[in-house]
Amino acid sequence: MVKCDYCGVEVALPFKCRYCGGNFCARHHLPENHDCPGLVRGVWRPRAWEVEARVERSFVIPVRRKARRPSLKLGLRFSRGELVGFGAAMLVIFLVETGHLFLWGLNPLASPLVVGVLIGLVAGMVFHELAHRQVARRYGFTARFMVDPLMMLLSLVTALSPSFKIIAPGYVGIFGYSTRREQGIIALAGPLTNIALTVIFLLLRLAVPSLGEVLRWAMIVNLDIAIFNLIPIPPLDGSKIARWSILVWASVTMAVIVPWILLRWPWAAGL
Repeated sequence: MVKCDYCGVEVALPFKCRYCGGNFCARHHLPENHDCPGLVRGVWRPRAWEVEARVERSFVIPVRRKARRPSLKLGLRFSRGELVGFGAAMLVIFLVETGHLFLWGLNPLASPLVVGVLIGLVAGMVFHELAHRQVARRYGFTARFMVDPLMMLLSLVTALSPSFKIIAPGYVGIFGYSTRREQGIIALAGPLTNIALTVIFLLLRLAVPSLGEVLRWAMIVNLDIAIFNLIPIPPLDGSKIARWSILVWASVTMAVIVPWILLRWPWAAGL
């Protein structure tokens, strides 16, 4: 069984697009039905297997493609599957973080730590993935949020543990041929979004001191997400950013680690 690269439905006999090389179901096998990145009306492009054949020939020197400029279109379109996926992902995140509290008969909404962690996780994970999706779409790629059933199940299993957690219910699938620079910028959008959310939570904390501890944990969680994704190991964002520009990766990593250390210190609770 193969999953459709557009809607995620499993099909026994997938259709292979001759322009982008992806596998699709009967409903989305036409290039116009899956927003094929290899199809531009009025412009001829070689088919996927022709490109692969040319690369395999040793006597052909590959031509470096110029990076595409971002489109001005926001691309704020959500399929029904994406909306269901985001809803399921947020539900899984909530259960993973509070499941052990329910088992112990505790009220998860009574603790500032738990409330802050939930706010930080839901906002951080959702907007992190949306940032990848939107930047990829502005570059002209087909991108959508996809639920990973196996990782979602593993995440739910760790809901019973008070310490060890796996929070990876889904990911953003990006379809199309991209340059190293495009991959780096798309990957960079996620951690930068977590940094922006941290700044927003900091401003809210200064404006509403009574929510100081809740928002402090929301900031810590967002920096946790950014630090984890900046690890330069595939398939994490850090590997793509470092492969594009080691200087950009080092700068963003330092911009995350310094405030993370300050917020983790015991006296930071009184700031």
